[in-house]
Amino acid sequence: MEKLRRFARVVPARRRFFRKSGQGIYLDGGFGIGKTHLMAACFRALPQPASWFSFQDLMYLAGALGIPATIQGLRGRSALAVDEFELDDPGNAQLAGKIIGDLMDQGVWVICTSNTPPEQLGQGRFDVERFQAQLARLAQRFEVLRIEGDDYRKRLQPASAPAGELGSLRTARIRAGELLEQLRKVHPALFHHLLEGLDLLVVEGDLQLASLDDALRLVHFTDKVYESGTAMVPPEGDPFGGSYRNGPFQRKFSRCLSRMAQLRGESQQLWLSPAAAGGG
Repeated sequence: MEKLRRFARVVPARRRFFRKSGQGIYLDGGFGIGKTHLMAACFRALPQPASWFSFQDLMYLAGALGIPATIQGLRGRSALAVDEFELDDPGNAQLAGKIIGDLMDQGVWVICTSNTPPEQLGQGRFDVERFQAQLARLAQRFEVLRIEGDDYRKRLQPASAPAGELGSLRTARIRAGELLEQLRKVHPALFHHLLEGLDLLVVEGDLQLASLDDALRLVHFTDKVYESGTAMVPPEGDPFGGSYRNGPFQRKFSRCLSRMAQLRGESQQLWLSPAAAGGG
């Protein structure tokens, strides 16, 4: 898209003593229509140094380091890319408003993706009226680009978990319930460590979610798998029942199912490849 190309061209190439306030692009749209891929293409064209975070990882970073240290660590970046921007609670609303607002004031440009239009952020999750002015100021900093399309992942053919050995692929198999137990023991900010050294993760059996916390852990873990490039055969069926799918986090859970469908299709291509079979 021409606006994204122009955005990448006009971001200042390096840190200056005085910089004008940064500008922002907000890619809004449904699941599986290519928003993250569009942002990745734009990110590769940005002058360095630039940083990429999932929104949740940015919040975890701010929680661990504190707001001032997070801003100080990112203020020298030319731009910040934030995937899956969403406000789940008042704390996230305050953190996001302060960090992104201050960084843009200091000349950092921001591009983000979201499944929620800016004016609907936080609705159904917390009392947005208390933060209306703050959310409005944040939204005004972005030019919203609405990305239309159908979820391409729905066209992917379902794949069954591979049986037996998979040649040279570094593979781990785990029962769905055991995976959930592992996720309960690890802070979500460290989920990526569970994937280190793996080409393929096969999750076997049905996954029964016992709580909303478990459901959100599964969402974040799926995002980490998706971002890491690790292939995964996800648990069978739809782990999110009506009590989850019809609640305030329905967009989050629908996105998770969409990404699971893509991971399932990509994993089948991996184990059917000559390399997986031990070929050259």
